[in-house]
Amino acid sequence: MTNLIYHRRQYIFSLIFIVLFVFPFQLFSSTRVSVLTTMPCNKAMYTLWGHTALRVQTDSTDEVYNYGVFSFDDGFAYRFVKGETDYWLQRESIHRVFMEVSLYKNAYFYEQVLNVTEEEACSINEALKTNALEENKYYRYNFFYDNCATRPRNLLEKELGELTYPVINNEATYRDKIHAYTIENPWLQFGIDLCLGSETDKVISDYDLTFLPHELMLALDSTRRTIGDSTCMLVKETRLLYEPSSEDVEKLSWLDYPLCVFSILALIIVLFTIWQYKKRNRNVLLDCILFAVYGLLGLLLFFLTFFSTHPCVNPNFNLFLFNPLQLLFPVLCFVKPLKRVFNAYLWLNLVMSLIPLIGFGWIPQEFHVALIPLSFIMAVRSLFLLVRNGGIKKVEF
Repeated sequence: MTNLIYHRRQYIFSLIFIVLFVFPFQLFSSTRVSVLTTMPCNKAMYTLWGHTALRVQTDSTDEVYNYGVFSFDDGFAYRFVKGETDYWLQRESIHRVFMEVSLYKNAYFYEQVLNVTEEEACSINEALKTNALEENKYYRYNFFYDNCATRPRNLLEKELGELTYPVINNEATYRDKIHAYTIENPWLQFGIDLCLGSETDKVISDYDLTFLPHELMLALDSTRRTIGDSTCMLVKETRLLYEPSSEDVEKLSWLDYPLCVFSILALIIVLFTIWQYKKRNRNVLLDCILFAVYGLLGLLLFFLTFFSTHPCVNPNFNLFLFNPLQLLFPVLCFVKPLKRVFNAYLWLNLVMSLIPLIGFGWIPQEFHVALIPLSFIMAVRSLFLLVRNGGIKKVEF
């Protein structure tokens, strides 16, 4: 009942806001162009990064042009992994956009009114209308270089000419920024770190940093442009259209942190390995499961690295720990004539599993800290199998 009352209040507030704040803008006869920015929120994976759109107001229309529309149709997962996801530009009413931000996302919502002439505003409006046509609206989405923030930025540059962006001397990498935006989603952060390679650890230029909506908004606030013989600020006015209501933030437990979960798992597996060694237990069910999981992850990383068109996935040194060769374990383990091959295979796997442990600092890729217990698990089991299979001299303890 409380939630129902809360949502009704939110709905009523949104309607009042639209009537008092949005409608009056349509009384102006001149064309107005604004950049709308929705701040990051934790409602869904695609809302973690925020959103950018363009708003065009005339004496009779008030429309928002949104480059961030996509569909979860058949084959979406495969196309997304392969880097062949198509997004499109969609025209929406400001009322619909505002309702989505206030009722679903509950995130800060800003508008930056641009300092443009009537002729420039009309040119931008026509360009957006043309881009929104069925034959023009689709584009190949690219998280870092071609997305809902870079498309509006590029269109403004094309229609307004040279823009002078502020110099901030950024020192953050793509991975640094991803970590900042996923700090409340440790498992998502871990998954992204696995999939992204060493290219993600290069410092982003000031300009490329604007692939993030919030960074673009900050940059536009200090951007200058030339009109005739004079220069002026690109943004004439910044408005806060919606301020989110406070919500209870859920506290993360230890289960929400991959490092904690995998560390406990590593401890359990080490204790089990010691017991198995002392009892001379030859059960390989645990190893079949581990090698299968590591190998399947390796297949995914191999596909991303060598077949996907995503940027920053090649090279990926996580392939040392997770690689498709681990799927060969059942064959080599149970075929006795391949004993020597199996031992060589275990030695190779042992060395490769240690690379994330010893590679922190000198390999040109930042490894997620949760790889430490995962590397230790695979190294321990490979070493145990080598001892049991005669590939290394037995020890007593």
